Amino acid sequence: MTLDKAVAIQTALRIAKFMRECVLQQKNAQSLINIMTLERCLHARCWNDAGTMLKQIRNLGVSSVRLLAMRGIKTFEQLRSLEPEALELWFNRSTPFGRDVLNDLARIPRYDMQIVMDSKAAVKYF
Repeated sequence: MTLDKAVAIQTALRIAKFMRECVLQQKNAQSLINIMTLERCLHARCWNDAGTMLKQIRNLGVSSVRLLAMRGIKTFEQLRSLEPEALELWFNRSTPFGRDVLNDLARIPRYDMQIVMDSKAAVKYF
């Protein structure tokens, strides 16, 4: 079953890449954003609005993610806003745990996309 899942995700990634190239030719910004979000979710193997996204961080398992979700923390940005001491208190762990979690989180890249329209009705992608 695990092998089948990996093959399906790889196939979905190829299809999403093809769709992105087609949308770039059509110059459809909203579709491009949606497809890029889909690609990012497929690479992470979870949806971007799900709390399970936090499982990508070392030392955070299913029960840790569930505890964070009960406290209202479901995104990387919300987790970045926490102090290491709060994480240690919530998880009842010793001192380097919170700092280690936030250091691992800092290694995950942040992406931002800005679309600027020229006066000639052409779209530039950065």
